[in-house]
Amino acid sequence: MNIHGSTQPTATVPIGPVTHSVKLPAIKLEPFAGNVETSSRFWEQFRSSTDKDASLLTINKHLFLRGYVEGEPKLLVDGIAVTTNTYEETNRILLARYGDTNHIIEAHLDFLEGLRPAKSAMPDKLKQAAYKHFGLWGKMSMVTAGC
Repeated sequence: MNIHGSTQPTATVPIGPVTHSVKLPAIKLEPFAGNVETSSRFWEQFRSSTDKDASLLTINKHLFLRGYVEGEPKLLVDGIAVTTNTYEETNRILLARYGDTNHIIEAHLDFLEGLRPAKSAMPDKLKQAAYKHFGLWGKMSMVTAGC
């Protein structure tokens, strides 16, 4: 007899973890044209969304990379065939030219050296100047945090 007073056998059904599947929106990367200020952001986004995705074929990663570069970076790799075997070489060439942390830091320091000193301690003018340059400051801290 079981705890419910029945003589019928009872079965135990294991209950496993419940999984939920969510379809995320497609990620749209901004094209990369060789701008030092957007270099780190582009490469981080490309790596996380495409390069490190084990479900993608290497040839597709290469096609995606080529689709996201324009201007000088595109010209730099235009002569390389889009094949599975040339993906790593294309990546290496682009990163050697645009992913050099020292080059990025140097560009930010050049920018900072070109800033004019504040001539007034007016809070509104200082706030306005900070907002104007906030984007660059955020990018600079991302680059130097990785050093």
